[in-house]
Amino acid sequence: MTVRRNRRRITWLLAAIIAILAVIVGLGAVALYSKKTGEQLLPSLTLRSAAEVGPDPFTPSVALAVESTPAAGGQSAAFEGARMVNGSLPGLYAAGATASCNAGALRDYLERDPGAGDAWASVFGIRRIDIPWYLNTLYPVVLTRDTWVTNHTYRSGTAYPLQSVLQTGTPVFVDAAGVPRVVCSCGNPLLPPSSAPAGGYRIVGTPWNGFAAPRTTRVATGGVHVTTVGSTVTVVNRPAPTDPAPPAPIQVVDLASGALREALASGLVLPPPPEGLTLPDPMLANRTPARADLGDDPEAPADPSGTDRPDVSPTDRPDVPGDPSAPSSPSSSEPPAPARTEFTGTGDIIDTLEFRIDDTTVTCTVPDADDSATVALTCSDEVDREVAVADLGTSAVESDTADGVWSLTPIGGTAIAVTAATWRTRTVPESTPETSPPTEPESSEPVESTPESPVESPTETS
Repeated sequence: MTVRRNRRRITWLLAAIIAILAVIVGLGAVALYSKKTGEQLLPSLTLRSAAEVGPDPFTPSVALAVESTPAAGGQSAAFEGARMVNGSLPGLYAAGATASCNAGALRDYLERDPGAGDAWASVFGIRRIDIPWYLNTLYPVVLTRDTWVTNHTYRSGTAYPLQSVLQTGTPVFVDAAGVPRVVCSCGNPLLPPSSAPAGGYRIVGTPWNGFAAPRTTRVATGGVHVTTVGSTVTVVNRPAPTDPAPPAPIQVVDLASGALREALASGLVLPPPPEGLTLPDPMLANRTPARADLGDDPEAPADPSGTDRPDVSPTDRPDVPGDPSAPSSPSSSEPPAPARTEFTGTGDIIDTLEFRIDDTTVTCTVPDADDSATVALTCSDEVDREVAVADLGTSAVESDTADGVWSLTPIGGTAIAVTAATWRTRTVPESTPETSPPTEPESSEPVESTPESPVESPTETS
């Protein structure tokens, strides 16, 4: 009996050792894969607190208030590791006595930066000249739940999708179907979240008090609907309507009284619409974006629906000179793999960089960034190259380095494989927000009413 008992103990001990070794080997494989490829096996789900701007915003903040909001009740159903709700759920959003977001400021920022305006419009499949009229279909509200969305950042003229959770109290614009479309702290365009389960993502960022992934809310897309079947709240499939009826008015919680009331639209005063104006139908546009299933793929530009978007008129785009260093036609043979970038020095922004064109080494110096969002490089071949200052910072360089090669994309040009670069410590902040959003002519509100003043910026909600 004693021998048999000892054998059983040895068997259990060996099984435990094998299990532990399997875990260690698995973690080592993940670490090795990440180190060699620069990629993570699991995409990220990034947490964004109510007042957080985040990296690479489309615009300075256009939020007018970040307020504590009542926790939303109402009908929701467990779905893919989160809570699904209908966008038309009364009280899903809240609103105060004044608008939570400045639509006029967002319009003005995107008009003054054509590159950002084009990228922003591409997320929704509209033209840049259509943006003011699209904004007029949206409603400034405040989230009453931690909400999962497909967020977008802006770099080098392109919108890049990533999965985000926005904290309760975040000011956003929603469309007539109750789908979040813009986060006001940074002007980033929003789409419905990925259809992948929440368990397929790794949480990135600092959780706030009360955050829990299973309680995160996702607004139902056009293909599904939250309803009660018998005594159970569940998610059911709903065929896409061929001729959808206009959605019912959005009912928000009044932050002062706690009562429900109808949400107010942006209300911009606009001239006659441009010729060929076609805006997305909020019911038909409420679809999970095809690219969102890729998680936070940094190389994948946004594709709002998996279908071709309307082309932007060439006359509506600014004339941006291309990068003369780019080849005029594709090579007939496969080019050799670029050499790994050699980084030297210390600091948080690139000071000088080198790359090769044919058999010539080109050296470029980065002037002080000052307060601008872009900077013109001074290069030995005397070619004009303008780059985004944000692309020269530590986080952008790390994200744009694959297989040891840093690729920098000049504005309007093609990617350059950098062979050598030196760091320096910046003399100004990487991103200097404007002290206040552009005010509309009719506005006479005091400066302290906007969150652009660093003294009056509200604290994050819990």
